[in-house]
Amino acid sequence: TTSFIEEGWLRSFVEKQLGLYLVWAIRHEQAITSTNVIVNYIEETRSFPLLLQENEIANAEMMTTLVKMFGLKFKQLDFGIAKKIGLIDVIIAENAYAINSEMIKGLLQIKGIPIEEFGVRSYTLISNCGIDSIVSYVDSNFIKYLDELYISLEADQSDNIADIVKVLNRDDISDDDKVRFIEKQTQQGRIDDVARLKTDSALALAVKTSWILPSWNNVVKIWKRNEDNLDVFWAYVNNPSCYQVLSNRNSRGIKWAEDECWAKVFAEEKKLSDEAMSGLLAGMDKGIISSYSGRNATPSRIECLIRGRRIKFSKQLYVTLRKIGNGSHITLAALCIKDFCGEYEDGIIDKDETLQLLSVEALGRQHLPLVANTLKELVVDSEELTSDIAEKINIENFSEIDESVLDSALSFITPESLQCKVIQHIGGSAEEIRGRLRRMKEPYRKLGELGMRPHIQKWEGVDLFTDFLRSKGIVSSVSNRVDGTIQINTTQS
Repeated sequence: TTSFIEEGWLRSFVEKQLGLYLVWAIRHEQAITSTNVIVNYIEETRSFPLLLQENEIANAEMMTTLVKMFGLKFKQLDFGIAKKIGLIDVIIAENAYAINSEMIKGLLQIKGIPIEEFGVRSYTLISNCGIDSIVSYVDSNFIKYLDELYISLEADQSDNIADIVKVLNRDDISDDDKVRFIEKQTQQGRIDDVARLKTDSALALAVKTSWILPSWNNVVKIWKRNEDNLDVFWAYVNNPSCYQVLSNRNSRGIKWAEDECWAKVFAEEKKLSDEAMSGLLAGMDKGIISSYSGRNATPSRIECLIRGRRIKFSKQLYVTLRKIGNGSHITLAALCIKDFCGEYEDGIIDKDETLQLLSVEALGRQHLPLVANTLKELVVDSEELTSDIAEKINIENFSEIDESVLDSALSFITPESLQCKVIQHIGGSAEEIRGRLRRMKEPYRKLGELGMRPHIQKWEGVDLFTDFLRSKGIVSSVSNRVDGTIQINTTQS
């Protein structure tokens, strides 16, 4: 049998018998019960229009009867012959075609629609083809279009925003299927105005999938549209692709965004990330948020607000943040250290908080003298504080630090050369200086004893230090040794 078919003899016979049967069926408007084989053959045989032509089933009425009788959905077709016998119009009118690339492209092309961009803009070409029945048919069977045509397209799609909006606005398509559609889009453009999205669910999905163009107008519209449930709003402005753009796009002219109360909302909202808050405030003209309450404050948020010049130090704000207990008041004090020290009073900070303050990287060593001098009574009473401050004392800042702080921190200061310079800086009587020298490690400790001859390494300024000790009657003489050290002889009395 196979060889007969290959030779064409059996195929020719079968098609002749099928033609006779179809003529009979159309005239009697009656199909035999077992038609699956016939339907499959008709739908999948590209040359079937030729069979119609040969059996004179080539008028609209007969072809319409045939299509309806068998419920045909052509999967492939010889479009040239089909057009010649008028089958194309019947197929379109009766939706008698499968929604696949070959049939849709063929029908559009035979109707004079350019299809060069079908591989990258199939839905836009269909939606704007001007053939209402095709548009309606595809939209009514959108899931079938997704499954059997759209997903099989190899290239990412660049459909018009208007057509994407049309899909998002449909309430008869699930969010999952909408996502399947928009995930394949290149997002070369985005929805410029959220007013184009007619339902809250469409807006929420567009925000979730980053399809809303970042703009202050959209910020305002999304807020006003969802004041009772702002989750969509926070999702929109928390998206880096949104706040990063808005940070460089001034809100001037947007009255809502210029109002200080909205800057306050951004500063205090727990659902807004610190990065988003900074970005949004950077794009707003309003300066200091005078009404900032500290609600939902965190150390990182306070840092963002200070660095963005949106809040400034006040004792009231400091006290408020201190009560929150998450360390945000320490960040405020560190970043506004001059203001903090200027308004300092006893009890406003304790030992542990001072340790936290000294550990804030933004404070910097240049501000150490100011902090140490302001908090000196607290510092000198705590070995933990003095040792911490001693670690930050260096050759550039020690001379600005109160002598009482230096004296209490002396044992913890390194290196020994800096300790010596601190002792020289503090000065005092010979006995006071000897007492400080005895708090140093060997061999410097011996400099505080009578009649000792310690050997020490040379360092820059050691001559000035020994001259200072000699002037105080602590050292009698100094000599260089062959090993590169110096011998310092202390006085006998």
